[in-house]
Amino acid sequence: KREVPLFVLERHEEPRLFLGFRETFPAEGASVYIRIQGGDSSPAHNNSFGTPLFSETLPSGPRLINLAWEYWNGRLWTSLAVNDYTDYLHESGFIEFMPPPDMHTKKEFGKNLIWLRLRFVSGSFEKKPRITGILTNAVYARNAVSHTRETAGSGTGGPGQSVSPLHGPLLPGIVLCVNEGSIPPAREIENMKAEGIEEPYYAEGENIWVRYTEVPNFYSSGPQSRHFTVDYAEGKIYFGDGWRGMNPPRGKFNIQLASYVTGGGEKGNAAPGTLRILSRSIPFVAGCDNPFPAEGGADRETVDSLKARAAGVFKSLKRAVTAEDFEWLAREASPSVARAFCLAEKNRRGEIRIIVIPRPPSGSPPEEKLTPSRELLRRVRAYLDEHKLVGTKIRVEEPVYRGFSVQLTLTLKSGVLDSQRIKKKITENLRAHFHPLTGADGSGWEFGRAVSSGAVLKQLEKTSGILCVDETSLFDEDAGVIVEKIVLKDDELPFLAETRITDRRSGE
Repeated sequence: KREVPLFVLERHEEPRLFLGFRETFPAEGASVYIRIQGGDSSPAHNNSFGTPLFSETLPSGPRLINLAWEYWNGRLWTSLAVNDYTDYLHESGFIEFMPPPDMHTKKEFGKNLIWLRLRFVSGSFEKKPRITGILTNAVYARNAVSHTRETAGSGTGGPGQSVSPLHGPLLPGIVLCVNEGSIPPAREIENMKAEGIEEPYYAEGENIWVRYTEVPNFYSSGPQSRHFTVDYAEGKIYFGDGWRGMNPPRGKFNIQLASYVTGGGEKGNAAPGTLRILSRSIPFVAGCDNPFPAEGGADRETVDSLKARAAGVFKSLKRAVTAEDFEWLAREASPSVARAFCLAEKNRRGEIRIIVIPRPPSGSPPEEKLTPSRELLRRVRAYLDEHKLVGTKIRVEEPVYRGFSVQLTLTLKSGVLDSQRIKKKITENLRAHFHPLTGADGSGWEFGRAVSSGAVLKQLEKTSGILCVDETSLFDEDAGVIVEKIVLKDDELPFLAETRITDRRSGE
């Protein structure tokens, strides 16, 4: 993967990033998508302003970075007002702007183009960001299919009625209307507007279609509450019993799904370069492509998984206060979260740090590092923001893996004919023991727990066919030396990079 540095730092020159375009931007608005991949912390580089551009020291409070977007108006560089959805180049997103009418071409780097310039003004980055892609003519896409004006069924007037949409699996955002034949009373209309429905009803000939609202349950619903619940696992929509939630009135085909969306799941995580065919022709669009992999898709949670986290959900009551609450709610944010860990100490910015380990895709090899996608981190952060106490600052991160290798010299029993099978079994046992999800006692290796030779020897005892273990050593991949013990920080996990096994009997 090709990485492009944001700025080339010069001793006597202000750092700048230039983007050149051959054609003018459309007058109705333009956008540029910038793909950011966070890099490792870098030592501070002083510039001519005496302010570190990249700093390992974490500032307190809001981001202390000032960047300015500019364009060439024919005479000088002028400030360009933008909507920056990259959070000052801290995450991937769009830069949106209205092209000024006085944009002119300019010769830079030997090319006469329309130039945008990003200029570093002051401040510092906590981590050195890297650009992995800059795209125009780009839009966000999701694995979803929209359906409109679908007749869902007929009202019976009885309690507890349910209907089933024709398509599935269902995604949130169902718009459901019921033809009640008359306009609801003024007080009920006001109640519907208070629930966020701007247009509670609309007329279509003699039909009066009234909008109903999705709720998680009917506990707060009354006899006049036009509510419904959705069982996303079964793909069914349920109405109230007349006392808790209104019954749709009796009528023929008077329940309509004005719009709903289906899709999602792990199968939507498409690999890059696989979406190249338009399902229908669009004016002025010749083709399409997805240069980056799709992220964030997860299958429905299993009953066993729900049982495993049910106790934590009831204990936290949807409010994050303790470290355990943050861990349970992080798992509640998405079925893709397999494990979450909240560090006991805040960082230097006063943020509570939550580390997320994703659920591995089906069929993924055990030797791969489990790293969450940026979309999963964003989803967990957004969910925790809704449930944290006011004023609490949080930071959702990926785990830090400390790579190590195991070097073994052993003697196999004389009756062992297939030594390669024994070596493969040893490697599998060690990977499972140090795994972040299944390691140690089966719940995953603990954050910050050191790795010792004794832990390796204990796993070798479980493998039959070994006569004796002559030598065991640990190699620290980061430090490049053999050590007695791999000492981990509180936010680190071990990662077994390689197992080197020598059999004294054969010399292999």
